[in-house]
Amino acid sequence: MQKINFNYINSYSNKKGSLTGGTRKKKKKRPLFSIITVNLNDDLESTILSIKCQKYRNLIEHIIIDGGSRKGYLRLLRHYNSNIDYWISEKDNGIWDASNKGIKLAKGKFIGLLDSGDILSHNASEILKKMQNSKAKLDCLVGSVMRERLLSGFYPQKISTHLNIFPSNSGGFFLSNKMQKKIGLFDEKYRCSADYDLVYKMIKSQRFNYVCSKKSEILSKKNPEGFSSEYGFLNHLNEEFKIRVNGGESIIYVSLLIALKVFNKLLSFLIKFDGNKFVKYKYKNIEILEIKKLNKFYEHIQKKKKFSKI
Repeated sequence: MQKINFNYINSYSNKKGSLTGGTRKKKKKRPLFSIITVNLNDDLESTILSIKCQKYRNLIEHIIIDGGSRKGYLRLLRHYNSNIDYWISEKDNGIWDASNKGIKLAKGKFIGLLDSGDILSHNASEILKKMQNSKAKLDCLVGSVMRERLLSGFYPQKISTHLNIFPSNSGGFFLSNKMQKKIGLFDEKYRCSADYDLVYKMIKSQRFNYVCSKKSEILSKKNPEGFSSEYGFLNHLNEEFKIRVNGGESIIYVSLLIALKVFNKLLSFLIKFDGNKFVKYKYKNIEILEIKKLNKFYEHIQKKKKFSKI
């Protein structure tokens, strides 16, 4: 397990080929939430605008780690420089290397990821503030995330019998800075499931307090063409299998869990349904209302964008 060196601050500005910016040096008060966005030629502007529009933007530290995107992205970053706490653009070794850089730079009480192209919901900062005030000494905040469907809940007690133990690391999962130091950084040997590995290690090795939002309290909306879609279902399963076996679980038992997950996936493809009818059937009225608000907010952001063609 990697230990975090929290003296890793702003050393990048001296590296050849690195460009940095942001307003962090002007801020003296410690932020409540650090949100790390990793980008490589993706819809970064939507993510920036969704954070800029938050009611409690002053509680958020937004850190952007760009992996050396096209030149148009430097124009974008400089344009929004006053809305970003810290950004750096340089070559990296992939999403988990970049995420680890962001974690080392984070000063917030809670640290979360928001992939480039994903957006915070219109009231995400209000939900996060409410959650962190709900209990003393919280280690983890978990909120609902809108993907193809609404994902919610956190089930650490079901770690032995379920593969799906949390909704989404990006945009829906915030670890306390203190807990992050205990469990360390993302293991970069995993290409697509280092976030699963981190949460798995926390559940297996730490005692922690957490709080979940209501299902209708949506923190973010995922980009359907984002990072998670790049590697596919089977690649995720393969890495989750390795993580659990390396964690000491029986190969036979984990194989059965994997087989069950594959069966459920196939079943969902075989059952044909109308998406709109499914939403009305599956969700409560308050959840449908919040999904509509989120979609409307997403449309609002798209209209505000100035760098659609970069």
